[in-house]
Amino acid sequence: MSEDPFACFGSDDEEDDDINEEIEQNNSKKDAILLAMKKKNDSNNNNINQMMQTPALFSESHNINAKKELYVNESSNLLWPNIYPPLYIGPMEIRSTNQPIQTTTMKEGKTDHSITNGGGRGFFATQDLQPGTLLLVENPAFYWPENQLGKHLGMLSIHAMFHNDNMKNSLKKKTQDLVQCMEELHPTKVNVDKAFGLLDNAEAGTTDDEVLLQKNDQIYGMMNFLMKGYYHDNASQDTERKLVDEILETSRENKITSSNGKSLNIHDIYRMLLQLRYNGFGSGLYLNFSMFNHNDDANCIKLLPPNAVDDAADNNDNDKDVDSSNKTSSYSEVRTTKYVKKGQELTLHYLNTREQIVSHATRRQHFMTQHLFDIGDLEKENCNNKLYKMELVSGSIPPSNAQSPLTESSIETNRDNDDVCLRIENTLQEMEDLLNDLSLAITIERLQKQQQLQQQQKEQTSSSSTSNSTDEAMKALEQSSLELIQESINQLQNRDHILLLRCYRLHLDCCEILSSPSSSILTKKQEIQLHLRSLHSSQQLLKLQILYLGNFHPDVAETYNDLSQSIHILLSMDPNSLFTFDDDVFNNEDGKGNSEVSNMKEKNKQKTNFSYWSRKEAEYKKEFNRISSFYPRDTHEYIDVFRKNVLVK
Repeated sequence: MSEDPFACFGSDDEEDDDINEEIEQNNSKKDAILLAMKKKNDSNNNNINQMMQTPALFSESHNINAKKELYVNESSNLLWPNIYPPLYIGPMEIRSTNQPIQTTTMKEGKTDHSITNGGGRGFFATQDLQPGTLLLVENPAFYWPENQLGKHLGMLSIHAMFHNDNMKNSLKKKTQDLVQCMEELHPTKVNVDKAFGLLDNAEAGTTDDEVLLQKNDQIYGMMNFLMKGYYHDNASQDTERKLVDEILETSRENKITSSNGKSLNIHDIYRMLLQLRYNGFGSGLYLNFSMFNHNDDANCIKLLPPNAVDDAADNNDNDKDVDSSNKTSSYSEVRTTKYVKKGQELTLHYLNTREQIVSHATRRQHFMTQHLFDIGDLEKENCNNKLYKMELVSGSIPPSNAQSPLTESSIETNRDNDDVCLRIENTLQEMEDLLNDLSLAITIERLQKQQQLQQQQKEQTSSSSTSNSTDEAMKALEQSSLELIQESINQLQNRDHILLLRCYRLHLDCCEILSSPSSSILTKKQEIQLHLRSLHSSQQLLKLQILYLGNFHPDVAETYNDLSQSIHILLSMDPNSLFTFDDDVFNNEDGKGNSEVSNMKEKNKQKTNFSYWSRKEAEYKKEFNRISSFYPRDTHEYIDVFRKNVLVK
């Protein structure tokens, strides 16, 4: 598990950069594909064509042939319409999960205070939406400082918020605005002050609501846990105490106060740290993005645009005094990944859909450790049936618990030493860390080789290409990842288990590095065998991705593209290698009648020719283009229209 507490609430996905490179924006062709797929027979639930089938469209607004109209939401009820307006907001609004609310216009700049503050609220669709619908475009209100990138989020981030090299008036106002806007994030200032008895009777009010009382207990426990860094006496926490004291002194010197005009106190500082951990993303704090709730069966994804500025390293000191709304190159966006009905809540995944996939038991303890939030037992009646099956180990759901994390013990101590999922997760983490190290080392070595080759060409000398220990280590890791896949399947007794997503992804990442054009460590025969193994893993990954993410996710499109490219390479290098390859990952003979088995055997005969695999290459490419067409590079068009029609009025 990553130690980064805010990474679990999503990180910036850049996979769409590659996906969008080959998009075919022929609307009539896409419509024909969708209609043709819609008519296909759906009797076989395991058939790939049925899994790719598009659901019935909700209304005429989803007519792909219709002329493109850019939606303009002039009636949004965002909490910060004037101070931190988004670059674009689509057909959605913030609603309380308990009761409907009234909307107000951004033009008037009003906030609807009937919305439940800090939890109990989220974004909901105001009309039927198709996959790829642009919902929100926003710049970070605060970029993580360089000394926090890739590290456990701590008091250094709050310190950076208050300490700039030159605290100009514009920066004072920016810090003041951010401090006061953050009061509305979960956990809100009102709820924190209430939990610690810092409000007078009129401000605190009274409540018998059990949920609110539990929330106050959660906030109190987490705040006390964080504030140990200030009150405990040891060397490491003495540094944190100095940081907090400097923040409080700076706030007093620059007259940065709470919205009630009072000076900031230690509870305010640690509340803001907790808010960053609860609401932060990989590149910074996005205020409006923080209103999205999270779900294991999410229907949205957060993406970075092409050539985006992803971290504070590209946000130098000179840029810090620039209004973030003008830096459109650094924005992130949220789009739907599924068909969403009007009134349905819009959610993001709890975890990054690539690197941070873990079992339910690990997710449960991670959220309890980081947020004192219990996601509860995994129950079939309260879970998507496909996702439930992806958690089964030997036919049953492993036990989980949410023991209090406010101790010095690690997550692992609360888990059975014989926990299969935990062992696989630990092995995956070790191998992924090794892959990252080897990838960096290989990149450096290949650059050095290229420089040496260029120098030798100038001097008209020659040298032989030999593999080194790093290359051999990568080859060994690729083989080890295959062994991990097979061992995981044997122990989990579930070929569709969620952890296998990471296992196959790990193997494919190894294959990608080994098959890089700049690599020369493989013979032709070894390269062919590598592409065959990659093709098999891509097919297995595709099946699991469709189960986990649905038919329209950018990650699914990327895998279709990988499949198409693998077949293309193999057809050009050695077509015969494909004629004995088994690509029936969506079908097996178990539970099939004699006629179905006969059809499968007949289909296997067809695989022994070039035309079959050429068609498969085209089919995968078509699916890549189909999904990619839902994620066009048109964000700037929406930003321009929104600015003209809403922000400037």
